[in-house]
Amino acid sequence: MTNPSDWVRVRDTRTGHHITVTARHANANKTHLTILKDLPAVDVNGRPLPAKPHTDKNGTPTPKTSKEK
Repeated sequence: MTNPSDWVRVRDTRTGHHITVTARHANANKTHLTILKDLPAVDVNGRPLPAKPHTDKNGTPTPKTSKEK
């Protein structure tokens, strides 16, 4: 099991989703992942937080397209 301090919260630049990954994975994939330093990555028990999908105004998940950049 990894240490809770090994987890980071990131935004996938292709979709806009927020996910929790290991810092090692985030650093290896800097092209597609932006580390969100101000957001917690784990809950009070040290478990990774669930993904938060990028949504439109109606709450429907909407992956970003390359045209929206």
